[in-house]
Amino acid sequence: MLCVEADSTHHRRDDEYIRMMLQCLKVLKSESLDKRFEPDAAFFPYYVPQYNDFLDKTVHLARSADVVATIPGGMLQLHSDADQNAFWTGK
Repeated sequence: MLCVEADSTHHRRDDEYIRMMLQCLKVLKSESLDKRFEPDAAFFPYYVPQYNDFLDKTVHLARSADVVATIPGGMLQLHSDADQNAFWTGK
């Protein structure tokens, strides 16, 4: 997971990137989750024309980000269903 923390001396808030991210989430909800449709690999490029630009920007941010914390593998949530408890990688 990539988290960007705004720091006025090193980083600026990127409203365009935030807009693209929110657009992806909005489309995922309206075209997949609300319809109970499992998206395939072509889902985002089809429904979000700027998706490749969003991915490029995400890669750029990730490569230039400072690591400030890591999450041990045992703390990663892999799956969750409404009827089941979350499945965690650790004990």
